[in-house]
Formats: sequence, C-alpha cells, structure tokens
Amino acid sequence: MYLLDDLPPTLRPIAEASVDANVSVVVTDHEQLVVWCNTRFTDLTYINAEEAVGSPLADLRMSDGDARILDRIARRGVVYPDPFGGRIELQSTCVPIFDGGARAGYAFIEAVGASDAEVSRLLSGLQSTSSMLLESQQLYRELFANSGDLIQSADAQGRVLFANEAWSNRLGYTISELAALTVDDFIPAEYVREREIFRCGAEGTQHRVRCELVTRDGGRVWVDGSVTYRFVGERPVGTHAIFRDITEAQRLQRLESEFVAMVNHELRTPLTSIGGAIDLLLDGVAGDLPQKAVEYLSIARRNADRLTTIVTDMLDMQRLSVEQLPLHSADVIAADLVRDVVEEHRGLATRAEVHVEWQADALTITGDEQRLYQVLANLVSNAIHHAHATTIQVSARAAGGVCRFAVADDGDGVAMAFRPHLFERFQQAHSSRNGSGLGLAIVASLAARMGAEAGWCSIEGVGAVFWVDVACETTVGPRTIATGEAQQVLWGVGAHPHAMLDLDGSTADALVAQLSVAGFPRPLQLVGVPEDRFAVYAEHFRVS
Repeated sequence: MYLLDDLPPTLRPIAEASVDANVSVVVTDHEQLVVWCNTRFTDLTYINAEEAVGSPLADLRMSDGDARILDRIARRGVVYPDPFGGRIELQSTCVPIFDGGARAGYAFIEAVGASDAEVSRLLSGLQSTSSMLLESQQLYRELFANSGDLIQSADAQGRVLFANEAWSNRLGYTISELAALTVDDFIPAEYVREREIFRCGAEGTQHRVRCELVTRDGGRVWVDGSVTYRFVGERPVGTHAIFRDITEAQRLQRLESEFVAMVNHELRTPLTSIGGAIDLLLDGVAGDLPQKAVEYLSIARRNADRLTTIVTDMLDMQRLSVEQLPLHSADVIAADLVRDVVEEHRGLATRAEVHVEWQADALTITGDEQRLYQVLANLVSNAIHHAHATTIQVSARAAGGVCRFAVADDGDGVAMAFRPHLFERFQQAHSSRNGSGLGLAIVASLAARMGAEAGWCSIEGVGAVFWVDVACETTVGPRTIATGEAQQVLWGVGAHPHAMLDLDGSTADALVAQLSVAGFPRPLQLVGVPEDRFAVYAEHFRVS
C-alpha cells in the first residue's frame, strides 16, 4: 500500500476496498498513470510502490495485451518482467472508474491464473463501493451545480474536466463544449502566471487568482478566487478552481478611480490658488484690512485647508484600495516623529482649547516616515475633534518587539453601535462635525500596507485610545499599570503594547466591568486578582 490518503476522493474508496486483497490491485488515473497499488502487486511483480506510482502502467509491463482504453470491464493477459530474467504472466481485469459521466481512472485486478472467486468478490465490493461513491458524488455535484460561484476542474495540461452551470452560463459555453476546452481558450495570453498556475507549474498547493476570463463570444469577465492543486503523492495532477464574478465590482472601482482623479484635478488646483490669494491678502499685499475682514479671511483659509485635506484623503484612500501608494522604508526616530506631529497640530489644538502632551521612548524603528507621520497625524486630529476641551496624550512606547504609537483622549468614547464601523470609509460618529470620514480608514489601510497593526480601546463617557503597533527591535518587558481612575487605567493600558493591570488587592468590580467592554483586541492581563474574583474576571481577561 502506498499513499492511500493522498488519492483523489473518486479513487480512494476503490483502493481502500483492495488493501488486504489476495490478488494484485493497481489503481491508475484516466491516463493510466499509476496512483496506488497494494502490497500483493509488489509480491507478484517485484515492483515496489515508490517505483510504480507516477509511472505509466504500460511501462511497467513487458506486454500489455489489448491496451485499448475501455469504458467497460474487460479481462486480458499481461506480462511483467521477472527481475531474474523470466516472465511473470498474469490475468488482468480492467475496471473503469467514472466520476459522473467522465472517466476518472481504472482499477486493475491481477492474479496468476483466473482466480475467479477472488476477482468476483472484489468486483462485487467495487461495484458496491462505486454505488455509494456515485451517490455521494451526486450530492456534491448538485451542490456545485447550484452554486452561484464559478467552479471548474482541469487536469495538469490545462484541459477542462468539469465546470458548473454558473461557469458555463457566464462564459457562454455549453456542457458538451467543455471537453474540448483548455485554459488557453478562456485565459488571455497576457495572464502568463495564471496560465502557468492552471498547468500546475507554480510552487505551492493553493494560489490566489484575479484575472479576466474570455467568454465564448469574445467578451471578458473579471473573476477573483483560488486555484487548488490535486496531488497524487507529490505530483500535481490537476486543479480545482472556485471564482467569484467581480466584473461589476471592477467597473465600479474604475468609476471611483475616474471620479477621484477628476476631483483631484478639478478641485486641488483652484483650492491652491484660493489659498494663495487669501495668504496674500492676509500679508497686506492689497493694503491694510479691517479686523473683521481679517477674521473672515482666516475662516476662509481654514476651510480651504480643510477641503484640500479632504481631497488628499480621497486620493490616498483610492490609491490604497488598489495598492498603488508607494512606500519608502528608512530609519525613523520615534520621539522626533511624535514631536513633529504634535507641533504641527498645536494651532488646531489651541483653537479647540485642547492641551496636547507627548512622551516617547528613545528608540529607532524602520518604516516609511511620511506614511507613519500621516497615520499619527490622523489619530491626533481625530482626538482633538473628540476631546472635551482638556488634554490629549500622544506617546510612543516599546515592549515585546513592538513600538506602539498611541493617542488618548477624554471624549465620549466610541459608542457600542458605532464600533463595527470604526475603520470603514466615510464613517463618522454622530458627535463628529469635522473631516471626511476617511481618517481612521486611512490609518487602518496604511498600517496594513506597512505590516503594522491598528487597534483601539474605549470606555463610553471616559475616553478612547487609538494606536498603531510597528515592529521594532526591543527587549523591554511588560509594563505594570496601577489601579486608579478609569481614564488613568484606560490611557495606561492603551498606550503600552504589553501592559498588565495590577488590581492591588482590591476587587475593583466597577472598573473591571467597564474594561470588559472596552474593545481591547487582545485579552488584557490582570495581576493581583483576589481568589474570590478569579473566575469572574477570567471570562474577559487573562488573570494571574
């Protein structure tokens, strides 16, 4: 027996029924390449399984008798070479195995002489197994046939073996035409990688594919999905593919790109001119202005800046959605980055009557400085807009191989109903009256592009902490946060990538209840937990 578990589902039951047979049984694919043999085959022919699997059965024999590929059970005489120079003559019964209407392979029952009783027993078992197999296959075929996804199978040469109704209807081929198709007929020549994948020419076992398929009338359909290789032993013998039709999504994405490009071109240039003209007036080029005029022009300048920011955000979001935003890695000093962002936002914070504090560990990280700046700037701007006219805290703290850039505010926190939409595009909390609704979406998308991770925690009525974790080389261990007021605890554990909250012998039930719904992406660790509260707190936290 050899690699029984690696057989395709169509052939495996046949082999399983033949493991302990007293006659030789060889299972091949539809091209008569050996995929499995039992130990009796080796006993009779002196050919070990490792040598047989993957070889054409005809190459293992001296004489193949009537080697026609048949669609019915047939018996014939075959001859194998004796390693001692003689001949091994066997009677071979060929049993075709079908997968629906297509031939999936063969089982060859071979013995010295007729061995009619054993052959009949095996044939009876194979027919019973085949009946159950066909019933099971029918259930799967009905599932595939009724699926809205485009499903197909092909052999290692790219010849189509099966396609469901959705695939046939979308590409315009009839079921009878499928047998004559290869991947070259419906995958355009410019998709070289995709053609190679469908011919089992790529490394790995599963591949993500997004490409166009050519319909029978020459049209094109955009699909996205996965191609999985089928193996016999270590040799790929075909592919299974499941696709989703994304033609409409691609059309909408193209329209979105064209709209954003139009907005960028038609608005950015006049906004730049408007801003420049306002600056000239404020600088006195047209003479001294009344104080009221200066106030109105200042308002106009701020709104021009806001519109420019919205246009820039839309362009960045569109580039991120199609992965066209370039990244340039370099060494970045965390403290300098935090300081620059805070200083840039002093004016906005002053107008909002918000005090900004910052602190940072002395460390250097690797990343795109411009995009890290953009991420942190969006978080700071978001916090200023939501703070209750007091203080926000910006920090860069390292622990456990991660540098966390965090921004904490004392606003209303994130409402439970809004939390699922927090990082979605064009989403704003009801209390927000500023921005494009793209800031946090850009933060999450940029973080993902840079291999970083965005997160947050919040207590309604207390505040929120938003952060981005960037990989760095540090051996700093966990930071212990002492129990205190809810805001102090929230800010403390939110700002540190590896924080432990010390309950200091108190039960702190009210605080723990608030933290249990704060939205931490990983379980917060509690230390100093009293024994009588251990089980209660362990439902939401790691406790020790």
